[in-house]
Amino acid sequence: MPFLLSARPGGSRPERRDGRAGTGRTYLTRRESLAAVRTAGLAPLLDLPHPDHPPAAFSQRLFVAAREP
Repeated sequence: MPFLLSARPGGSRPERRDGRAGTGRTYLTRRESLAAVRTAGLAPLLDLPHPDHPPAAFSQRLFVAAREP
């Protein structure tokens, strides 16, 4: 469900330099997102929706994370 992610008319989208590079995907996968959170030194506290919940099909997630102690 990509929205508001298009380039301006006549423009080009910025190059992707993360796990999406070369994939054509707009969003990181859940696994890639959690890995990025951990790489940033944060501990995931909440990850919604659960993978089997209907809104998960829209590829949008809510992560709550805090610094590792």
